[in-house]
Amino acid sequence: MQNEPTVCVIIPVKERSTRLPGKNLKDLCGKPMMSYPIEAAKGARGVSRVVVTTESEKIKEIAEQYGAEVPFMRPVELTEDTVTSQQVLIHALDELKKLENYEPDYVLLLYPTSPLLSRERIEQAIALATEKNADSVLSGH
Repeated sequence: MQNEPTVCVIIPVKERSTRLPGKNLKDLCGKPMMSYPIEAAKGARGVSRVVVTTESEKIKEIAEQYGAEVPFMRPVELTEDTVTSQQVLIHALDELKKLENYEPDYVLLLYPTSPLLSRERIEQAIALATEKNADSVLSGH
């Protein structure tokens, strides 16, 4: 029997936001907005780990409260508006490799501003990637 692939969810959450200050921590129905994708990922079948990458101790504390891991802190220079998601992902994967020798089979990038993302949608993306042996799956709206 073949082992299930490892799927690491990475959620980049920074404290500072230019257009809407504090958006990732905004209260949405009694919880911070960033908690919703964490909870969806934690409940999704096939997800091995849920990692939040942040520069903020406050966000780290909240992320851990909702069940995410924060095994390293992101350098402040990787929170600038000009920094791409790809740069943040590369840093996160490099840190996981360096600190834990961890290299997942799949990486699932979720954004903290997606409170309506469902566990089922995450499971569909994982299933599609593994069934097709795809190197990427992109969700469109």
